[in-house]
Order: sequence, then structure tokens, then C-alpha cells
Amino acid sequence: MTGTVRLDAGTPAATGQAPFKQVLTHGFIVKPDGTEVYSGTFKSDPSLDPRAIDFTNTAGEAAGTDWAGIWRLDGTTLTIADNAPDPSRPRPAEFAAPAGSGYIMIVFERAD
Repeated sequence: MTGTVRLDAGTPAATGQAPFKQVLTHGFIVKPDGTEVYSGTFKSDPSLDPRAIDFTNTAGEAAGTDWAGIWRLDGTTLTIADNAPDPSRPRPAEFAAPAGSGYIMIVFERAD
């Protein structure tokens, strides 16, 4: 998937847009400036409502931590909300990331 990612972490410093190129199979790599920050594997359960996704960080700044999230696909837009800012929080119940909530929401817009 190639396009633009929009971040909404409830804080101005973590909110913005950046180009990305990512191939998602069962793994993920986050390289905002070409340097790997996070990477690992994920599992998804599309039978739940909202759909669940679990990230296991195997390398980078969050190695050894797990994030619990939810996801939705609307046309060419993938939205993920998870507890990456505070992994002690439960899986989010909605697609929102208010300031201080311990959640982040990421919106991927497909460009090609």
C-alpha cells in the first residue's frame, strides 16, 4: 500500500501527515524518516465488531511490547486505533484518540 498516513494521537506533536510505503502481510515496519522505529507481527480477527488487531513488537523502540487495537476498511481508507501510547490500556472500543486517552488513531489513505 502506498499513500499518505494521517496520525491523530490527541496531541499536536503527534498529529500530522506523512508519505508512506508499506506492504502488510502479517508483519509491520514503521520507518518515518527511513530509520526503523517499530517492527513486528500482527494478528487480526475480522469476526469481531469492531474488528480486532493485535501487534507484537519484535524490534525497535517498543520491542517486547504488545498493542491491542481495532480496525476498519472503508474503500481505500484503512483506520486503526490502538493502545500504543499506553499498552496497559485495554483495546479501544471506538475510533478516537482524545488527548491523554492512551490511544492513537492512524488513517491510511491509498494513493495507487
